[in-house]
Amino acid sequence: MKQLITLFLITASLLSFSQTSYLDCSLKKAKKKKAFYVQSTEIEEGVTETSIRFISDGKLLKTISSNDATGISTETIYWNKGGKRYINNYKNNLLEGVKTIYYWAGLIKSETNYEKGFKIRIEKVYNFDGSVKTLNTNTGIKGNRECNDYDYRDSIVTTYKEINYKKLGPVMERNFVGILLDSCYFVSDKIVGSRIGYYESGKVKYKYQYIDALKEGDQFYYLENGEIEKTEFYSKGDLVSTKVKNEVTLEKDENYDDVFTVVEKMPEYPGGYEKMFEYLGRTIRYPGQARELGVKGKVYVQFIVEKDGSISELDVIRGIGEGCDEVALQAVENMPTWSPGEQRGTPVRVRFILPVNFTLR
Repeated sequence: MKQLITLFLITASLLSFSQTSYLDCSLKKAKKKKAFYVQSTEIEEGVTETSIRFISDGKLLKTISSNDATGISTETIYWNKGGKRYINNYKNNLLEGVKTIYYWAGLIKSETNYEKGFKIRIEKVYNFDGSVKTLNTNTGIKGNRECNDYDYRDSIVTTYKEINYKKLGPVMERNFVGILLDSCYFVSDKIVGSRIGYYESGKVKYKYQYIDALKEGDQFYYLENGEIEKTEFYSKGDLVSTKVKNEVTLEKDENYDDVFTVVEKMPEYPGGYEKMFEYLGRTIRYPGQARELGVKGKVYVQFIVEKDGSISELDVIRGIGEGCDEVALQAVENMPTWSPGEQRGTPVRVRFILPVNFTLR
C-alpha cells in the first residue's frame, strides 16, 4: 500500500510542479532583496511554462513568458512610469503574430503582423490621438511593401511602393475624399521625370522636372484658370532665373497634353521592375573605351510608352559619354512590348525617364 501511495505522489509531482527563483542581472540565483529577475516555472503534464519578470527599484520593466511545447513566447516591455511599451510575440525565437507598440499614455502606436520573422499583411501606425498615420501592406519579403501615409494636418494620404526599402514607381498624394493633388515617379528612392500638382478642381497647379532628384529645366506654376503664373529655370537643382506672368511668352507643345507622366495605371515592363533591371543587366555591355578610362555613372534615357505598349521618341537627356549613352539607348529601344498605361480605363501615352547605371567592378 505504501508503495502505491509513493508511486502516486511521484506521478503527481511529474504532472504538476511550480517553482519561483530569484536571479541577478547575470541570470544567476540571488537573494530576493538583490534580485533583478524573478523566474516562475510551472510544469504540468510534462509541459513547461516559464515566466521571467525584470524588476528595477521595485518597478516592473519587462516580462517574458514561454511555453516549451509550442515554442511560443511573449515579451512585454514597460515604460518607467508604468504601462506597456512593447509586446513582441515569438515562435522558435522568430517574431510571429502581432507586434504592438504603445505611446507612454497607453494608446497603441503601431500594430505589425509577422510570420517567421518577416512583416506580412497590414501594418498600422497611429497618431497620438488614435487616428491612422500610416497603413502599409507588407509582402513578406524584407524591405518590400505598399505604403499609405496619412497627414491629418493637411488631410492628405500619400501612396507609394518600397522595394528593398527604397521608393520605386509612382508616388501620389490625394486628399481624404480621393482627389489627386500631386503625382511623381521614383527610381531607387529618388524622384525622376515630372512632378505634377493639381487644384482640387482637377486643373494643373504646377509642373516640375527632375533628374536624379534635382530640379532641371523649366518649372511651371499655373493659375486655376490654366494661365501660366510663373516659370523658374533650374540647372542641377539650383535656381537660375524666375519669370512671372506677362513678362514672357512660352511656346506650348501642341502634343504635350497627349502625353502623361503619371497615370492611374502606370505602364509596366513584362514581369515588373525586377525583370526590367534583369534585362538591362543581361543586355548592356560596358563599352571598352569607357572601362579603360574609368567612366561610370548614370545615363538618363527618356522615352514614351505608346498606347499599344511600344516604345517611341527615345532620347538621352543626360549622359556620361564614351559609348555608354549609345549602349543604354539601344538597350531601351530593344525592350519588349510593355503593358500600356491607363487613365480612367483608357490606354494613354506615358513619358518615362529611366536611369541606366554603369558601374565598374
